[in-house]
Amino acid sequence: MPVLEEFGADALRNTVIAFRDTMKRHASGINRLNVYPVPDGDTGTNMARTLDAVVTELEGASPGLETTCEAISHGSLMGARGNSGVILSQILRGLSATLKTAQTSGAQRVAEALKAASAAAYEAVLKPIEGTILTVVRETAEAATKAANEGASLVVMLRDARNAGRKALDNTPELLPVLKDAGVVDAGGAGFYCLWIRHYTSLMANHCPNQFMTMAQAQNNLKKLHCEPRPTVQLMSVSCATKLCFC
Repeated sequence: MPVLEEFGADALRNTVIAFRDTMKRHASGINRLNVYPVPDGDTGTNMARTLDAVVTELEGASPGLETTCEAISHGSLMGARGNSGVILSQILRGLSATLKTAQTSGAQRVAEALKAASAAAYEAVLKPIEGTILTVVRETAEAATKAANEGASLVVMLRDARNAGRKALDNTPELLPVLKDAGVVDAGGAGFYCLWIRHYTSLMANHCPNQFMTMAQAQNNLKKLHCEPRPTVQLMSVSCATKLCFC
């Protein structure tokens, strides 16, 4: 089976739809991580609702890359819900704006799209705070850029980006004291990491089935978001959150 070297319209659509489905299944687990900036327990719900709007827009768009990117951009702008939804919408708009104009969408171009997504996310926040989804997106983009600049294939670049995202998410409590005090990782960062797990695992299951975990294995790992909260704070502990053991 051929190795994926281009990230086209079909892959982009499938990634966004899988991301929406994953967020809807795990919204309650991510909600339980939500202590910053306000402990209102709605990060997962707002990200899922934002993605619902994006998928609805995709369903009415023709299948080309340009129209797919336009649908993602418009759907995320009009459907953004809450702070987390607004930041997610900017991430998706940054990604789609870069991919929309691409003649080819190999490792270098996808890395550029991630960099644009990170910049858009920071611009969406009046006072950017590290230890949040912003950090997870930025470090994911930096790893993707480094891998692409070193000549990595799309598959290897995506793997490196995913691994960096995992590391950044695990480290969020060290950057934001309120997370460490509550014993959680950042909720928005966990939501963004779900994007990369579904993105990478879906592509690898289709193109390199003998080298990477199956979708069922990935789904089982994502379920670890739903471990029982600690009685003292009624939130998911860091030790549980960091058991997102993806290869």
